[in-house]
Amino acid sequence: MKKLLTATSISLLSTASAYKLTADFTHKMLYRNVVVRDDLSDVGAKTIRLKNHKGLELCGHFFEKENTKATLVMLHGLEEDASDLIEAMHYFEKMLNCNMLLLDASAHGMSDGYIRQFGYDDVFDLMLWNKYLLKRYGEKHHIIMYGKGMGANTILNTAGLNKLKNVDCIISDGAYSDVLSYLAAKAQKAIKLPSFITKPIMRTIVMNETGRDLKDMDTIKYVAKNSIPTIFIHSRHNQDVDVKNVYALYNNNTSPKELFVVREDHFYDMNLDDPYAKVLPEFLSEYIA
Repeated sequence: MKKLLTATSISLLSTASAYKLTADFTHKMLYRNVVVRDDLSDVGAKTIRLKNHKGLELCGHFFEKENTKATLVMLHGLEEDASDLIEAMHYFEKMLNCNMLLLDASAHGMSDGYIRQFGYDDVFDLMLWNKYLLKRYGEKHHIIMYGKGMGANTILNTAGLNKLKNVDCIISDGAYSDVLSYLAAKAQKAIKLPSFITKPIMRTIVMNETGRDLKDMDTIKYVAKNSIPTIFIHSRHNQDVDVKNVYALYNNNTSPKELFVVREDHFYDMNLDDPYAKVLPEFLSEYIA
């Protein structure tokens, strides 16, 4: 009996410990704990602010060019901000003569917000930026969208809802297939607990605290309704999102598409003399008007 009580006590302690570790991790992912005030003015950006439907002020960093009929909109990953897009922006500057608009997602960078949206409620903010560009430049203005990690999911989800206008093509870089699996994989690395333990705990916490179900945050169902030409980029060395995610997204996507899996840490690290490095420029050349 004494051994049984001891084993039961250890089991209860282990369960409580697992719950606390998962809860702490979930809160770290869900809630903003650092405010970054980098307006990118030191690299020539102009700050643009819009208010969304919740009354939150959103921030964009705009690099405007003369005599162009297009804008590249760029979205960063989870726990990042617009400054993490600079290297990719420099890559695109070499091949695209267009404006560059780097966005801080809600609860990231200089944008307002405390609760992160994981690329889902973010769709309403992206629709707002889309409308802003068309109002500023007219209904014939062309738009290209690039997203990294969570930013790519925001774009793909919005496209699947058929809520993007004048978007010639999408560049998805390191997107995840669904939020719950993505967070569980991150938790397994951070707190060393398997997904069958963390998934139900994370789902319950987010549901109780925000009213949202992580299980519903599935980009696979959105790419199945995507009609915008999309290139799916993923590094085999991506430490945040496993490369297997890109195959699920690519295989379920219904629009004209290209798969671009690279050995380098980032697509912009590739040797431009490598014939394979031409996949992205050729995709852009085909679909940008």
